[in-house]
Amino acid sequence: MSTSSFDCTSNLDLINNLDQNASNISNQRPNLDVLDFDSTLWRLLISASKKSPDFLTDQFSISAEVVSKLARSSYKIIDSLASGVIICFRLNSDESEALDFLSNNTSTDLFYSELDLSSFSNFESLYCFDSSYWLLLKRIAQKDHRIASTVFSVSLELAQAVSQSSDSMLRYLAKNVKSSFALRFSSDLLSEIIDKPDDTLLLLKKYQQCISSPFVSPVHFNKTAPNKTIQKDDSDHEDCCDQKESCYFSSRLIARQLALMGYVTKIIILETGLSDKALRCVYSELQKEGHEIGKNRNSRNTRSSATLLSNQSSKIHASILMQLYYKIAGDSIYRSISIKALERAFRMYKALIYEISSSSCSDRSMIRSCFTIADAWCLAFELRTENAMINLCDKCNVSYFTSVNQSTMIDCPFCHEPSAPKSYHKCLIKKPRKTVYKGLIQGSDSRV
Repeated sequence: MSTSSFDCTSNLDLINNLDQNASNISNQRPNLDVLDFDSTLWRLLISASKKSPDFLTDQFSISAEVVSKLARSSYKIIDSLASGVIICFRLNSDESEALDFLSNNTSTDLFYSELDLSSFSNFESLYCFDSSYWLLLKRIAQKDHRIASTVFSVSLELAQAVSQSSDSMLRYLAKNVKSSFALRFSSDLLSEIIDKPDDTLLLLKKYQQCISSPFVSPVHFNKTAPNKTIQKDDSDHEDCCDQKESCYFSSRLIARQLALMGYVTKIIILETGLSDKALRCVYSELQKEGHEIGKNRNSRNTRSSATLLSNQSSKIHASILMQLYYKIAGDSIYRSISIKALERAFRMYKALIYEISSSSCSDRSMIRSCFTIADAWCLAFELRTENAMINLCDKCNVSYFTSVNQSTMIDCPFCHEPSAPKSYHKCLIKKPRKTVYKGLIQGSDSRV
């Protein structure tokens, strides 16, 4: 086989893999390894509540009343608490210790010299709970360190460092750096879930608190460490749509992926810069290959919060989706729409919805109104243009998405309070400019 034919086959395989990945964007499932680890943590927590209640009160800042309630609960409550998308616990120890250890130790020779392999108990210590945590974090981070950062609530620096470390080094880390954990949502909410484990609103509220819980303060990696470097994260710039030097072929390839994901025509044109004629050629190619584009091909309109946010359920979905987007992309969402970050957030959002729909939740109407990836882009556009913001409710301590264009009067959808004075809610991320409100009074349209 010649080199040119080999390259051609490799390119076709790459395109097919990209097509399959794009087509499956809505068919996301929870990670079974993450679910197993989170379930194990909850099982340990319930066991500790029965044997060492004082430990839980000190370690997890859980009141004695909630600990007592947890001790009386059966292990069946784990089905409502554990998640395969967002771990309910965060690392409570100082990240700098782990980062310094990984940067200053480049060999595991000392680790193996300290092991007494003749003792089975010492050998078993290799697979202790802390080791499981670091090894699971590594597996997720090697696939996507930004998603790993969101799932585990750790900094990007730590996720990158762990992804580049060997399994033996991580076991060595677990042996020398003690890890402690804390809940990512409030103990008051835990008490409510124990009383009502099938309450859909409480479960959605738990997810939102876990997602919006603050990261551990970022720690800069020690660049002076010998033979150990952390690659610079270019995820914010890896989307080819944002690069001026993108060639015509790459724009068509990106348009192909966006069409398979479900973006409407107008969004694809805005993101790729292709003409209507060129995009029609892309659609024609996809149809000849047997792909179903559906109604997106004929849709040239984008939606705004006027139609997207019409009730409590839609505001909850928008809040979870946009909080994931902000968690992954950070403040860059106010400079431009990051297609890659939006894709990551949407995949996690769909996995969360699948997870809660598979549980024995009481109100299924709250999980039916799922958004599409095109809807997610429209919400992200309103954040970028500062027609929308993410607020923190002072009453239930949960972040929520709100827009000046929304057609519902609901303020915080998680406690379903009516609109309150501006002083009642404090802005968690960013407030829109006053000119936005002025423009709306004059009758301007905030849609694309």
